[in-house]
Amino acid sequence: MSNTRITSSSSTILLRDAIRVLGVAADINGNLPDALFWFRNEPIPPFDYQTPEQLVSAGRTDDLVRYVQSLKAGVTG
Repeated sequence: MSNTRITSSSSTILLRDAIRVLGVAADINGNLPDALFWFRNEPIPPFDYQTPEQLVSAGRTDDLVRYVQSLKAGVTG
């Protein structure tokens, strides 16, 4: 029973983080479907070519959000 709670809790955190990143990305381009495609498929060179989805799964949501926000500000890192 305890493992179920841990998994459920982990899933909730991953979902929350994914939604956070998608919101930031959609805010930049104004298009949720494109943001979702980017999240699942686009490797990011400064993060060893990992996709945003992989970064969120690895617990690097804050780093990813800062990176995306820097793109919005015109800085490419």
